[in-house]
Amino acid sequence: AIALERENRFLKVEEMIAAFKGTKEVEQPDIQITIEEESEIVEIPVSDAADQNPFVRYLNSLSNASAGNENATAEAQIRNEFFPNIRIEHPISPFIYQQLFIEKKHVILTGNAGDGKTTIAAEVYRRHFGEYKPLLAREESPDWVMIKDLSELPQEQRTEIFLEAMEHPEKAYLIVSNTGTLLENLGKVQQGSGIEKSQLLTALEADHPLLVGRGRFLIVNIGRINSIAAALSVGERMLEAKNWQKCSSCVRAKDCPIQINVNLLQENKDLVLERIGLVYQRLYKYGNRLTMRQMTAHLAYIITAGLNCEDVQAMSKIALQEQLTRYLFFNRFFGDDGKQESPEAMQLLPVRRIREAELGVYLDP
Repeated sequence: AIALERENRFLKVEEMIAAFKGTKEVEQPDIQITIEEESEIVEIPVSDAADQNPFVRYLNSLSNASAGNENATAEAQIRNEFFPNIRIEHPISPFIYQQLFIEKKHVILTGNAGDGKTTIAAEVYRRHFGEYKPLLAREESPDWVMIKDLSELPQEQRTEIFLEAMEHPEKAYLIVSNTGTLLENLGKVQQGSGIEKSQLLTALEADHPLLVGRGRFLIVNIGRINSIAAALSVGERMLEAKNWQKCSSCVRAKDCPIQINVNLLQENKDLVLERIGLVYQRLYKYGNRLTMRQMTAHLAYIITAGLNCEDVQAMSKIALQEQLTRYLFFNRFFGDDGKQESPEAMQLLPVRRIREAELGVYLDP
């Protein structure tokens, strides 16, 4: 401070220095700074398992458009708890059962991978024994023998099974095989069996079952039979209300693309399935036959768009509303999001065939 009055000023510099030395330092208040430890951050889960519908994950497991395609094979399907929700009896199953147990014919069921041969064999087993179960490589009872897949037998037994069937006409034999394995092994027993190669090839190319080997074997090539109606029946079962009851309690139900697809498809089920059937028929007539597995995988994909519940719950309400049309079934059927081709959808053969045919590309005035 500066003294304004003369009498308060220092007369000499020495007096001023002495005065400064005599002053006491102002004591600083004891200020305690407490640093609180960082509290543990608790992450709030994006998705709540209680809000998830496990049937959605099951549908995604039916196709190779998703990494989780563990239920794409018949063996895995039969073991899955949700398989009864979509299972239908193939129209050929009652016919095969009749040929085996009433007409007393041996039946050779053949076709390509994914045509439903194993599922049909399981249906025949259920009709006879009243139980639907995963099948062993060989199932046997006093009146019949079933070979689930000829290629699963040891090489030396594959030819023997046909000779065994010829030697036991009192039993009905159902032999399931892909076409290549059948040709390779049945050809080895042609001599003396009455099965000529030309006769066998004719039966495999026929659009209906034919008898070979002096009428002892009935060849049913499921690969030559139109399975579109059966696949559409599976699609109809996918949309049954019981499969989607879980979604009604989900907080995202109103904005969920999967739920919106289900609602739209349920409201217009007959018309949509009819139109999808016409597309499949068009491909079939032009030589692009789809297997049962390929069609059901396509139908599952257009419902979910490859999304699962976690994906939907991780998106904001605004994002769901803005991107809704990207996931709707009428775009995913053609393998795109309304603007761009979807890479995962292109893994589905029906999508590739539909895009090659340029269906949905040009407007029909």
